[in-house]
Amino acid sequence: MHKLLTKILVQNMYIELGIVVPKTVKIGTRNFFNFDIKKELDKLSPRDARKARRKFRKLMRQINKRHMAELNKRKTRKGFKKYHPNSVCPQKILRDKIVETQINQYKRLYGYNSKVKNPRIIFNKKISVHNYIMAKIIKQMAQQK
Repeated sequence: MHKLLTKILVQNMYIELGIVVPKTVKIGTRNFFNFDIKKELDKLSPRDARKARRKFRKLMRQINKRHMAELNKRKTRKGFKKYHPNSVCPQKILRDKIVETQINQYKRLYGYNSKVKNPRIIFNKKISVHNYIMAKIIKQMAQQK
């Protein structure tokens, strides 16, 4: 019952955001979301498909902005301690190098400000949006209790 409720809430959130809902695929005994949504976009009118793509890109920009802000907070002593509580806080130069490495890794994984149509980057973006939606649902459920 809990899995069905989660699935319905996820699909509802996709619809609320105006993004195409990915279909679920059963592999073995587990259900996975199939993020190949070209067929779903083809079913929509060209105008609606364009809107759905634009809303997805807008949501991805918001996620990128939040994540980059979170990464940049780690450059401060207090922010670094929050994400690395068991380590000694290094000097500012070393902290900046560590954070810059993490930022470059994020940019490479998600194609930040890139026009490259790499299938892996596109998949990573879809997973990132899905994780954002799941986190939003969990937050809403926690507030209701």
